[in-house]
Amino acid sequence: MCVFFNREYLGGVRRATRVLFLAGLTACSGLKHQQSYDATGLTVEEKVGQTCQITLDAVAQTDPQGRTLVPLKLDTNKLTEALVKYKVGSILNVSWHTLSRDQWKEITETIHAYYASGRIKSPVIYGIDAIHGVNYTRGATLFPQEIGLAATWNPSIAEEFARITAYETRASGIPWNFSPVLDLG
Repeated sequence: MCVFFNREYLGGVRRATRVLFLAGLTACSGLKHQQSYDATGLTVEEKVGQTCQITLDAVAQTDPQGRTLVPLKLDTNKLTEALVKYKVGSILNVSWHTLSRDQWKEITETIHAYYASGRIKSPVIYGIDAIHGVNYTRGATLFPQEIGLAATWNPSIAEEFARITAYETRASGIPWNFSPVLDLG
């Protein structure tokens, strides 16, 4: 029988997928200021803004050619424009910067403070693509890409990978992990 149709194999894949998915959810469950969210009082402009996602570089300081400066620093004018004026609801970290845990915490706390200064009092969703460990944080554990991890056929390794990634992502002050990736091609 083909290994792909083996019940035991499929059960292991399902368990590994659930573990990775739940680890991503767990990583964001420790926010200091969780609150319920009610969109009924929002204007149409605010609702549209809530559905928008920008990259971290869109609110970072840049040189005259538009390249993000090193070390990474947030631009207060860009933050105000994106989060207060346009009510952007999500920021994805795709920056090429590797920072310390404390630097990431400072960045995410600054972003949340700017967002809270507007009319919408929900926290902005700040996330990262930690699809092979927390590669944006100095000293964090790196793993193979998830497609390589899946090739081991070992759900317990996937579970440990997810646990470590969730812990290190949250320790960096980053509440949301855009993972697992279920690449099929």
